[in-house]
Amino acid sequence: MFYYGQIIEYIDGTRDLNFENARKWCDENNAHFLEIEPKENGVRQFKIVELTLVELQEEVRLTRASLYQDKVDPLMAEYTRKKTFNLFDEGEEEALLAEIEAKVAEIKEENPYPEVEEATDDNLTPIEEAEVITQEPSETAENEEENSVEVITPTGENEQAEE
Repeated sequence: MFYYGQIIEYIDGTRDLNFENARKWCDENNAHFLEIEPKENGVRQFKIVELTLVELQEEVRLTRASLYQDKVDPLMAEYTRKKTFNLFDEGEEEALLAEIEAKVAEIKEENPYPEVEEATDDNLTPIEEAEVITQEPSETAENEEENSVEVITPTGENEQAEE
């Protein structure tokens, strides 16, 4: 069994079944290897780390792009060729478009992007103190309004503070 943070050792040029099993585990558990400094005897060390949301999204994007290229592009090429040269038989254009849409839907369903948790009041960390934005008074200010500072309170209300 493997886990996040575990260190896996590998000797170059060997077929290490433990390393292969760890690689499979990483593929199944949204993780990857991060190489750390090798030992002096030539043994390479890898730490199992969880993929970030950005890495997961990029992995899905690349997978989808490859599948679109393999499965959808040939159908699109056929559609474009037949449309350009008026080679469609009756009803064939609609059938081909439906097949293209079905392939796209299948790829999206089998390779969904990871869900991103939406920000709500329940999962946000409250700000305890108001952030005060200060500004040096203008030497040429002719009225008090130019020399005021806006204070943003934790409740989101804006107040005018005079210096």
